[in-house]
Amino acid sequence: SVTPEPPNEWTGHVRGLALHTSPDGLFAAVVTDYGQFGQVIDLETGARPLVLDRGSYHDETTPFPVCFVTVDGDPVVVAATAWNRLDVFRAATGRLLTSRETEWVKGQPRPEHHLDYFHGRLLPSPGGRWILDDGWVWHPLGVPTVIDVAAWLSGRVHAAALSYRAYAWDQP
Repeated sequence: SVTPEPPNEWTGHVRGLALHTSPDGLFAAVVTDYGQFGQVIDLETGARPLVLDRGSYHDETTPFPVCFVTVDGDPVVVAATAWNRLDVFRAATGRLLTSRETEWVKGQPRPEHHLDYFHGRLLPSPGGRWILDDGWVWHPLGVPTVIDVAAWLSGRVHAAALSYRAYAWDQP
């Protein structure tokens, strides 16, 4: 079961469970939207190959960033592993596919992949190559971005901002 989280409401966002499924219907992610925890479940075996934890830093501001896409015929899950970090995992095994350094310590050089961006709802394109990330940066400013998953997994990390919206994120 998903780690229980206390009820919370912040500016109309109500913490609660959400369900996401892989395109092939073999896997599900049960997460706490506007919360910290979740897990991936193999729907055929009941196994739980991956426990998700995005940390508690302002987790009340966005739904849990998670979605499934298919890469080279295999389902993968893209999920937040921190407020400012997304990772890709094999759905069947939970194996991390996007190892890199992102942690930044004040006074030290920033790692190349450090972001000052809160990831939000993740929406895959119909073909699964692109993901829309409805995130935000401080002010707050909604900054929906698109991520090319195929390029990311081949080492060409690239996300493109679509717009900048003052005080607007997590909206249709």
